[in-house]
Amino acid sequence: MVAVTTEFLIELAARDGLCITTGTTTAVPPPCGPGTRPAADAVSDAVFRRQVIRAWSMQDFPADGNGHDHFFATFDKFIEATRRHPGRMLAEVANTAARQNQFYLETMISPASGPARDLADRVGYDADLDRMHDKLLATDDPGVSRIEITDEYRRAAEMYGLGYPELRDLARASLEHSFLPGRGLWNRDVRTGYRPTGPCAGEHQGAEHPGVRCANFLAASPKAQAEWRQEAAFHRFEAAHARDTRPGSP
Repeated sequence: MVAVTTEFLIELAARDGLCITTGTTTAVPPPCGPGTRPAADAVSDAVFRRQVIRAWSMQDFPADGNGHDHFFATFDKFIEATRRHPGRMLAEVANTAARQNQFYLETMISPASGPARDLADRVGYDADLDRMHDKLLATDDPGVSRIEITDEYRRAAEMYGLGYPELRDLARASLEHSFLPGRGLWNRDVRTGYRPTGPCAGEHQGAEHPGVRCANFLAASPKAQAEWRQEAAFHRFEAAHARDTRPGSP
């Protein structure tokens, strides 16, 4: 799951001449009457900017507060800033994904939509983020949660003691279980880890010139193509950081 940053939402609100209520810090259409401030103030006024960021995200939220209510209340506060800019927001998310070397981007339903709310009700909220991560393997949400995918990998390494091989498999899993059409490169037996299967099983994964059988398979499967590019990127990364990526490395 990906999202634009809270700062980007503020820029959109200011660009559209929106107002922000002083009582609930909610973006509303102009004109800005009593009890509101121009959203542009959140660009120039540092104190007001921090107030809006905290209201529209989990930034600085106290650990003993009602995180569930605050988390889900944020969407109604900034939704007005998003209504006219789906293309601009998607472009921003795509650029962010590219900067983080992500190979695939899945768009999701709006957090304000009924299906999203139903999903949130089923998943629930747990103030114990360790248990929450058992439900949500990874999230990339610089908006509400104030995190990027790099933060999630760092958290996995530091809190759960995962090394490079395990982190690499998490990245593989994100593509293997994506909605990309076609068969993937890997088996799905969690007991043996990620092992290549099918027409490319005997190939050097990510090679520039795979054999004919493997090449034909890749041509017919967008999922396998993305995974192949990912393996090529792994090889380049491992060549540049050989000491840190060998098995058993912290």
